[in-house]
Amino acid sequence: MGLLNGFCSLMILLIINIVALPTNLNPVAAQVDVKTCANGTMTKQCGESIRLRVAMNVGPPPTKDCCAQLVKVGKPCHDAYVQ
Repeated sequence: MGLLNGFCSLMILLIINIVALPTNLNPVAAQVDVKTCANGTMTKQCGESIRLRVAMNVGPPPTKDCCAQLVKVGKPCHDAYVQ
């Protein structure tokens, strides 16, 4: 009976840890392929506009729509591009 109580207590603690502790499932820059991370989220025109403006410092500023697409891409993709 004591073994069963110990096992039940262990299972309860395990379930509480699984439910209560947040898990970080977001990818980091090392897990993201910079060439494909924006596929389906950002248009090629928008990506080129941002690349020219940020990396080369030429061309007009990106449009608001383009900036919104950039935000949707996310930090891991941004970090991979910067690296």
